[in-house]
Amino acid sequence: MATTFWLGRDERLLYAMLLATALGLLIMCGILTAEIIIEGQKSGRLTRPYGDLVPGNYLAKVGLPAFTIMVALAVAVEGRPAARSGILALVTMFFKLMTGKRINFLIRACDGMLARLI
Repeated sequence: MATTFWLGRDERLLYAMLLATALGLLIMCGILTAEIIIEGQKSGRLTRPYGDLVPGNYLAKVGLPAFTIMVALAVAVEGRPAARSGILALVTMFFKLMTGKRINFLIRACDGMLARLI
């Protein structure tokens, strides 16, 4: 609520928050890429950088606003920005699938479908 009423009033702060969320999402995807290359999945799930099953929750819930905007840009804009945004959305969905969290994957998939429709 504080984000909406205090920080959301200034457009620059809103864009900065979305950019920070997107960068965190991409950094987490980089960490999970390293885990896939070095260690692989453990019991069908990824666990880095925390050593537990938190990456799936992080990708699904913290990265949800950035993912929604990526999908919306992919379908609303033409040219290279749409292609880049669509590729980033697919990459984050791939890593979400690799974390092994089914419910969080469904949250992201439904969010992507709704963003596409709207």
